[in-house]
Amino acid sequence: MSFISSAGTAMTHGMNVAGRQPGAAAASTVGWSDAAIGVIALIVVQGMLLAWALSEIGFDPILLRDLALVAGTSLAAPFIIFFLAAKATGHAGELPAIFLYLSLVLILTQATSAILSNFGVQTSVWIGIISVFMA
Repeated sequence: MSFISSAGTAMTHGMNVAGRQPGAAAASTVGWSDAAIGVIALIVVQGMLLAWALSEIGFDPILLRDLALVAGTSLAAPFIIFFLAAKATGHAGELPAIFLYLSLVLILTQATSAILSNFGVQTSVWIGIISVFMA
């Protein structure tokens, strides 16, 4: 399965559209390599956003450490929670699809937030509105 079709499968199941789409691929068809690509892309996007933020305010190693720690912790928490929930409910076979979906959604929300904040727009309201339409 290609990465694009795996991403489509993950998004279909993540948004709970699979039940309404006959012939949708099973979430277990998404592999760990596809999930790893999504997580690596998320880390790269987060790194680029940190570099962009630091270019605006100047480089300070202590600030970089603090921002990276906060960003890394806030991004790792959902993955840990989904991992524990999938193990507890017996859905461990769907973890790659869950991780890929989570990575793609976090990339989208971070990129959207960065773009909107560049124009001085309150991002929390718009991210909330976008989340309503994604669900």
